[in-house]
Amino acid sequence: MSLTEGILFGIVAMVTWGVSDFYLKKVTDKLGSLRTLFWLGVVQTIPLSFYFLLNLGTYSAIGNYFWLFILSVFLDFMGYLFFLKAVKKGSISIIAPVSSAWVIPAVIISIIFLNEIITTYQAIAISLTIVGIFLASIKFSDIKKMNLNKLLPGVPEDLISVMFFGVNLPLLGFLISKTNWFLPILFVRTGQMIIAFFYNVIKSQDLKIKGNVIMPLILAGLTSVAGFIAWSNGVNLQKVAIVTPIAAAFPFITVILARIFYKEKIELVQKLGIIGTVLGIILLSIV
Repeated sequence: MSLTEGILFGIVAMVTWGVSDFYLKKVTDKLGSLRTLFWLGVVQTIPLSFYFLLNLGTYSAIGNYFWLFILSVFLDFMGYLFFLKAVKKGSISIIAPVSSAWVIPAVIISIIFLNEIITTYQAIAISLTIVGIFLASIKFSDIKKMNLNKLLPGVPEDLISVMFFGVNLPLLGFLISKTNWFLPILFVRTGQMIIAFFYNVIKSQDLKIKGNVIMPLILAGLTSVAGFIAWSNGVNLQKVAIVTPIAAAFPFITVILARIFYKEKIELVQKLGIIGTVLGIILLSIV
């Protein structure tokens, strides 16, 4: 395998998702999980809708896969809802590495149910990437300062989101392979926005944007949807089990941004994790 377009798209998804999470924490702290989920959907749906209208008439019908599209919308919404709840409640030093663990069930499901075959060297590269993601995302100095009783807030919600995302990404990959790279992303992002709107109404929660979060919200939404577009193109060209671990390395991008803008120190373990992640991606590109 060479440095294919699919792998390059995976790298783009990694970078853009990392940037998105960098801004998402600030937005969620100000708006809460439900408002953030709705407005994130609005920001994501607008550019997707323009692209859809510009290419109207060129898309294949979703046909027999309609209910799988609906299932994907539900899984995506629940994954984001629990992830944002985790971000709101927990420490990012704990939430970040746990959230990236969705790559594990995603890869396993892709291999078992999508019948994707990977070589031994690819398996080693994927494992190295996953371990690198975990190490790059976690700050042991922050954990040591915490009371063990404070480690749990947000973690249960984060683990639930991991399972929803871990199931949904292979499902999205399947739908992309049966339709095209764009329709599943448009359907899921629009569905997420609609469900979030009615969920806010049911909860009797207003949708006002509070605090100075408009620009971070726009940046989080646009980079997030850019990541999904890149990932979607990637899995349309390459195996889900190969592209997804690369895209899931986004936490170490968030760590690097935090180091640059917030002057946070990158620990030795994080540096090793970043190196491991990069090595894993390189191995996936050459084996």
